[in-house]
Amino acid sequence: MAYLCKDELVQKQLLDYINQYVRTHLHSPSIREIAAGTGISRATVQRYMAAMRERGTIDYTRRSVSTPETRRIENAQTVAPLLGTVSCGIPKEPFADGEEAVPLPRRIFGEGELFIVTASGDSMTDAGIDDGDLVVLKRQSTAEDGEIAAVLVDGTETTLKRFYRLPAEKAFRLHAENRTYPPELRNRTVQNVEVQGVAVRIIKTVK
Repeated sequence: MAYLCKDELVQKQLLDYINQYVRTHLHSPSIREIAAGTGISRATVQRYMAAMRERGTIDYTRRSVSTPETRRIENAQTVAPLLGTVSCGIPKEPFADGEEAVPLPRRIFGEGELFIVTASGDSMTDAGIDDGDLVVLKRQSTAEDGEIAAVLVDGTETTLKRFYRLPAEKAFRLHAENRTYPPELRNRTVQNVEVQGVAVRIIKTVK
C-alpha cells in the first residue's frame, strides 16, 4: 500500500473538495468556501493552491480555480436558466428571468445558449408537449418554417407554437398542435412576432 505524505494528503483533500463542489454547484468554489469545506485555514489553502498552480496541478486565479476534472465536467454540460411559464394556448405576458439553473448534458441537448420554460395549456399536445412539461429551447431570433418556437407577439404576449412565414401577407402563422381545436383556433396570423427560442427537447412530467 502506498502512503501519502502530509503535503500530498492536503493536496488530495483540496482537489477532491474542488471537484465535488463543481459537480454539485457547476462553478468553482471561493477560497473561503474551500477553507470552510475542508476545515483547512484560508492561509494554508492559499499556500497549497499557489504551490499546486506552480506545478501545473490546477489553474488558479483570485476568482476561479479549475482542475482537469472540473474542466471535463464544464465541457460536458451547459447550464440552462429555468424561466417562467410559456402559454400553449392563449398568449400570456412575457416570461421573466429566473433565479434557478439546470445542468444539461451537451451530448443530449446540443450546443448553444439554452433556457427552459414550463408549458401551460393543451394547444401543443399533438406535438408531445403537455401542460406542466419542461420545454428546453435554444435561444435564437429566427426559426425555420415548421419549427416549434417561443415567440413574443406584439411585444406583450408569449406563446409556444409551430412557426410559419407568410411572405405574401408579410405575416406569420402560429399553428396549434391539437386536433380537437376547431380550425379557427388552430391557426393564428400575426404581423408582429419576435422569436425568442426554438424548442430542442421536452422534459416530461411523470403522471
